[in-house]
Amino acid sequence: MSEGYPGTFENPEREDVSDDVICRTLPFLPPTLRAMVKIQRLTGMRPSEVCNMRVGQIDQNADPVLWLYRIPHHKTKKKVKWKKIIPLGLPEQKLIAPYLEGRETESAVFSPRTAMEERNAERRANRKTKISPSQIARAKERAAKPPRYAEFYNRFSYRQAIHHAIEKANQRLPDSEKIPHWSPYQLRHSASSAMEVEVGFDESQALLDHTSANTTARYNHRRLEKLKKLARNRRDPFNTEEQAESHES
Repeated sequence: MSEGYPGTFENPEREDVSDDVICRTLPFLPPTLRAMVKIQRLTGMRPSEVCNMRVGQIDQNADPVLWLYRIPHHKTKKKVKWKKIIPLGLPEQKLIAPYLEGRETESAVFSPRTAMEERNAERRANRKTKISPSQIARAKERAAKPPRYAEFYNRFSYRQAIHHAIEKANQRLPDSEKIPHWSPYQLRHSASSAMEVEVGFDESQALLDHTSANTTARYNHRRLEKLKKLARNRRDPFNTEEQAESHES
């Protein structure tokens, strides 16, 4: 139990998940989950923040280069007060853009329904044998009573989806290539470690909101400007073409 705050508990320190392990996991995830994982690693979002992202919260016009993910604190009749603003650089924009097209403002950017549609499409594309009459009949039955999927992931279903993908991957992979288990919150720590290289430990902790909520409005403005600067210069560690260009330059 924490000494400073009665009734609270000390959580065990979470470790980073390496970019190598993330890269080895990505092929076993549907595109929706791949995008969520990459965005978390790039920005340091909390799992709940990437899960609860709505189409209408992505402001594409506030900055010439950046998009802003505005997380509302609470709504009033006059205006919305923002709890947090997360700048999104070009790598994140490329990941998010396909999930904004044709969606209502209150719709989830990343939905389990979309992920399941992606999985089904992948299965159909990879099918090597001809579909039997019995399989066609079962498909019609499923179409008549489609399973219900939530529109939003939550931090539990998000974590479970990643764990399930790793377990299925490890059933096929040889012992020397098995993927160690990891959880979404570790991506936030990985982002923090990457940020430390650029701005130092204390600054990275502050920028990722590992600090008290009692920060001043002036400091919050300074923090946002620094986050914007990092987002403008962000490189995607999972983009092999971009990495090759950086080595050549």
